[in-house]
Amino acid sequence: MLKRVPLIGAIYPDRVLHDDVYWIAEPLPAYHRGRVAILGDAAHAMTPHLGQGACQAIEDALVLAEHVRGDAGVPAALAAYESERRPRTASMQKAANILGKLGSWSNPVAVGGRQLIMRVGWERGAFKSVEADVRYGTRWRNAGSND
Repeated sequence: MLKRVPLIGAIYPDRVLHDDVYWIAEPLPAYHRGRVAILGDAAHAMTPHLGQGACQAIEDALVLAEHVRGDAGVPAALAAYESERRPRTASMQKAANILGKLGSWSNPVAVGGRQLIMRVGWERGAFKSVEADVRYGTRWRNAGSND
């Protein structure tokens, strides 16, 4: 027979890892200057509520590589990278912040309302942008091939 142990009481406080979450509340005005660019959390750190932080960094790297690989020259390539990535990452930052705030509600009436809005919104297609987000990544489907 298994012995039941209260989980919280079994934890040694000195063995608990605690890391604060930092994010950029307002999107940065630029992701590059001259021949230097930033990407990932340096450019658009976000709360973890969408699970998109690392995904956005990978997309940054792919888009940056596409633009630098072209013939436009480094400053123009970095400007193109920024122009493409800033709107997408800003919308992800905003959505993650909103979901974080909604997820922190504890009042039972507010939680019930949130659950209803999310369910009805999803069923009625209010979250169509999710489909566009999924399609965004398909441009690299064959990135590893020699086609």
